[in-house]
Amino acid sequence: MAYVGTKASHLKGEYDQNAPIYNPSLTLAENRDTIDERRPIQGFSRIVRFFHGLNSSYNSLQVSLDKRYSHGFTILTSYTWAKALDYQSRNQAAQDAPLSNPYNFFLGHGPTTADRRHRFVSSYVWDIPGLNHGAVGKAITRDWKFSGILTLQSGRFFSINATGDPLAGISGARVDLIGEGNPVLPSDRSKGEKVAEYFDITRFRNPAPNTLGTLGRNSMEGPGYANVDVSMVRGFRLPLGEAGAGQFRFEAFNVFNRTNFSLPNTGITNSNFGKLLSTDGDPRILQLALKIIF
Repeated sequence: MAYVGTKASHLKGEYDQNAPIYNPSLTLAENRDTIDERRPIQGFSRIVRFFHGLNSSYNSLQVSLDKRYSHGFTILTSYTWAKALDYQSRNQAAQDAPLSNPYNFFLGHGPTTADRRHRFVSSYVWDIPGLNHGAVGKAITRDWKFSGILTLQSGRFFSINATGDPLAGISGARVDLIGEGNPVLPSDRSKGEKVAEYFDITRFRNPAPNTLGTLGRNSMEGPGYANVDVSMVRGFRLPLGEAGAGQFRFEAFNVFNRTNFSLPNTGITNSNFGKLLSTDGDPRILQLALKIIF
């Protein structure tokens, strides 16, 4: 059992140094039409400034259980409970949006896009004991290995961005959260209900003009992930000298053919808002392989 924590300082970020200042005496449409006229430094459009003033943190509880190989069996199990925070998860080269608000960087602080709050992985190998009597029984049942990997993890975090440019020239506005409590609906619903509406779409609205929105960055958690891979492997000798050996493999990926949904649609004006329309990972894949070593 261990605590693992890291902190990064002086990370690179970028923002619009010449961001337009919203004029409350004008309508939203008029502010959109006068973006360059409202910039502090006239004669210039957007001025992207790079700086090294951001930071990130990662804190985790890590537990592992290891049964060393004995009696033909070994297993390794690991669990991580972690939290990772940052202001910007990708750099500008990856075409990530600049910081949410050039006048207040702290409004962009939240879980990193790679944060998985819980992750459990267990792998095992079992040398299956074969029959000890009968030539046919020995030939069929000996030298088999059964192994597999179980992976369980919580969902990725995501934001729901505003539409219609409510800040009139400043990107990064998010929607307003209406009401109290978590807008993600219960996880014990049927698959069809989750696909049709992963979160309560009535709890969100586009923010008022000149407001960033009350929903924090990456404050929503998507569907979890579960997967089981297994394999059966048998080795045998070949008449190719000391190095001659063969191996027969049967492998099943996502053996239970579980559907792992990706993030829901987050376009608040989209007709599919809140629906699960894509998946992470592959469906069940079965394959056979024959390997010869010489």
